Amino acid sequence: MKLFGKSGAFALGVFGALVLCSAGYGQTFTVTVAPSSLTIYPGQQNVPVAITVGASSYAEPISVTLTGLPSGITVSPLTLTAGGSGTLKLSASVSAGQKGFSPSAPSITTSWTAAVSVVAAAGSTRATAPLALTVSISNPSFAPAPSAIDLPILTIDTSGAPIANKTTDVPGTVTITSADGQTSYLPNSSDTDNTATFHVHGNTTADMPKLAYEMKLNTSLDLLNTMGLNCPYVTGSKNKPTCDKSKTYILLANYDDKTFLRDWAASALANAIPLTSPYLASPAGSPSPSGTSTLMPWAPHSLFVELYLNGVYEGNYQLIEKVNVDSHRINITELTDTDTADVTGSYLLEIDQHRDEDYVFSTPHGIPIGLIDPDFTPEVAQQTSYITSYVDDAETALFSSDFTDPTLGWRAYFDESSAVNFYIVNDLMGNADGGSFFSSDYLYKDLDNPLLYMGPIWDFDVSAGNVNYVPIENATVPWMQQEALWYIRWFEDPGFKADVVTQWNTLKNNGVFSTWLASIPQEAKTLEQSQANNLGRWPMQGIKVWPNPEAAGSYNGEVQYLTNWLQLRLAYLDSKLNNKAQTATSLSLGNETLRSGSPVTLTAEVTGGTGPSGVVSFLSTGVVLGTGSLSAGTASLTASNLPAGTDEIQAVYNGDQTNGMSSSNGQLVTVLPPLTATTLSIAGPSSVTEGLSSTFTATVIPSSNSGVPTGTVTFSVDGGKATPATVNGTGTGTYSTSSLAAGTHTLTAVYSGDTNFAAATSSVLTVRVGSDFTIMSSNPLVMAHAGDTATFNIALSPADGEPAFASAVALSVTGLPTGTTYSFSPASVPAGSGPTAVTLTVQAPQTTAASLPANDGLGRGLAPLSLALILLPFAGKVRKTGRRLGRTIAVLLVLGGLAAIGGLSGCGSGSAQKTYFLVVTGTQTGATGTLSHSTDVSLTVE
Repeated sequence: MKLFGKSGAFALGVFGALVLCSAGYGQTFTVTVAPSSLTIYPGQQNVPVAITVGASSYAEPISVTLTGLPSGITVSPLTLTAGGSGTLKLSASVSAGQKGFSPSAPSITTSWTAAVSVVAAAGSTRATAPLALTVSISNPSFAPAPSAIDLPILTIDTSGAPIANKTTDVPGTVTITSADGQTSYLPNSSDTDNTATFHVHGNTTADMPKLAYEMKLNTSLDLLNTMGLNCPYVTGSKNKPTCDKSKTYILLANYDDKTFLRDWAASALANAIPLTSPYLASPAGSPSPSGTSTLMPWAPHSLFVELYLNGVYEGNYQLIEKVNVDSHRINITELTDTDTADVTGSYLLEIDQHRDEDYVFSTPHGIPIGLIDPDFTPEVAQQTSYITSYVDDAETALFSSDFTDPTLGWRAYFDESSAVNFYIVNDLMGNADGGSFFSSDYLYKDLDNPLLYMGPIWDFDVSAGNVNYVPIENATVPWMQQEALWYIRWFEDPGFKADVVTQWNTLKNNGVFSTWLASIPQEAKTLEQSQANNLGRWPMQGIKVWPNPEAAGSYNGEVQYLTNWLQLRLAYLDSKLNNKAQTATSLSLGNETLRSGSPVTLTAEVTGGTGPSGVVSFLSTGVVLGTGSLSAGTASLTASNLPAGTDEIQAVYNGDQTNGMSSSNGQLVTVLPPLTATTLSIAGPSSVTEGLSSTFTATVIPSSNSGVPTGTVTFSVDGGKATPATVNGTGTGTYSTSSLAAGTHTLTAVYSGDTNFAAATSSVLTVRVGSDFTIMSSNPLVMAHAGDTATFNIALSPADGEPAFASAVALSVTGLPTGTTYSFSPASVPAGSGPTAVTLTVQAPQTTAASLPANDGLGRGLAPLSLALILLPFAGKVRKTGRRLGRTIAVLLVLGGLAAIGGLSGCGSGSAQKTYFLVVTGTQTGATGTLSHSTDVSLTVE
């Protein structure tokens, strides 16, 4: 038996075997993916990707994962053997792929495609396949289960005809039922006509993926009251409460408002402001929707519904009254096209930079105003001429030198109460459009009434911090007082400002603001299920779409952002309108590294004033991150939603009843991007021989192509002592060992992470450690004629009763004369095989007896005989030296003795024979050495 050092080279296990196959035999593996393109929606989980690894002769495990994944999309790695198939599972967070979507209108990108690679890895050898991964924020196949609907269901059927634009009315039917389908609101026993026409509604919203619609019924109906909404108005002598009996309603999509509540909240506040003492009151005879002489406010009322359009679920919609002239909306007398004499009223107007009304005029100061009602075609010249001149005169009086004069100035033309209330709602809500006189600013004039009334309010989806293109993104900046031309002038009138302060404080002190603010999260609770349904159809929670300055990632987070912003806005306006004690606020960030997605603690200290209490709001570049409550003058917030890049962090004390608001200086900070997710692939031989050194590798695979990970990979065997390894330039750490005892072991690896890449833990690699092997020949003495073939039967067996070889056994033979050919069948014994019979076939050389040297057979025969005599006393003993020897020694004793006898026989007879003594060797190769055993055989040639 021949025993060589254990430090040989079999090893590379799963990874190294691939290298050897590829280099030595040209074998590699391939990877394919089906399908080659795939669409995923943010929030979608366990999307299957079918994987097949080719080259069935490659036996080692191969790790499969994906690289180049967009942010927020993760994959569950897979381990296969060549020739096998499996399924990767993709999951997307609600903020998945956020950077891929365009945040700007009018062309909002709803899907985009990333070039992703399927990577099959074994050590440094890899196979790749492309996968086109499309991330979409529109999932038209989604429909909520009936049990997941708790709002009324509104269904539009146009027989498949699309509702495509604002100008084409598409006929169809509308049905409205309760969530359980048991109650039909439309049609019903009283209102059987459910025919209607539909067209797209809005300006910028008409370019968004989720469209808003205008619905015009064939018959006037009080839909909202029928559906259970109680409005505070009455109808005629029956004194029956009603909302409004009308043909026209709007279905607001609220696509860019992830709370769905900004329009609802603005209307709720406007309808909560009384028009009677002790509040500011409009003059007697002013228009009121109440149906009585009692003045009451009107802003659009609404209910939320689930909308289906031609069988497709479209999501949560707000069924809301349209701003128009009606008995319980804008309660003014409408003009007819024959009214050319008394044209003092009635008119509904809109300040609108879009200029898309049929008749638009500009005031002396350049404000564009469109005529909403009347809207005759052709226009009635007497009517349009009158209202144009009247509004021009009103604006001229507002900007005259005696504009504060009650009879010569602006008060002769404008109702102050409605102007104040319009200001409070729009400025408190931070309405980007209405607050800057850009669009959706309505005003109206009644017949024989000299006053222009501001309102009603409308269009608040781009408000309350939901805007990224104007300063009012920040709740602590002036807005209407410096953006809306008429209000800039009105606030120059001390009387107007005093009336604003009086109205503001009355609303605040009587709890109107606090009650209203508390109603917003209460209403949000009623939308919990519906918003989840909407997210299934439009999976864009956590994604910034125009004009979002933030994306909280959850519905509750969005509602919290809205209420935080409104609380800060209330505090800001309260401090500006009232003289309060001065305070000072400072901000501390600490010395920690800031990273988007990782928590950071912000601390503020408030000094001055008289025992400041309340909350401090923390802002990042004007966006409210959250609030912290003051305690002993200090407030803190732990935030994980800092956006990557250069941010200006600021703390703002909201103030309280006696102490004014104050702000810290803004601190510019650099916020690092989130750590790139990684997958850790562990590889190595699944079966090794005890005593042989084996090498295991762990490769860090980033989820995106953003550099090479650095740091440390730590290997553990059976959960025991950890062995660290430095990650090299290919992202791989290596661990070699020869100390694994016989049996089954588990190996795991943990990547430490670095400044750019997140930590990761590998899957478990199971390794079978087997014992030595034996090799012997059952016919060690073979005679053959010159030129003929001779065969030897070689038996290989795992030692110690093991069922299979832990490592492959390669075979070789030495001692043959030059030119002799041989072959083994099989050529080698693969790992995992059981006891194997191998045939060695030798082509005997061409020779004659005359060419044999004297004593050749005797001299070669004495050596094995001597060895047999020497080893005879030990033939029955077994000695453990890291492998079993005894059995092979016994075999060699027999072979040696027989070979000696054969050699003496050949020499003594003087026959024409020549004997060759051959050595058949089996070798197992490890990472850093080999383990070899051999058996001697002899070939006698005649």
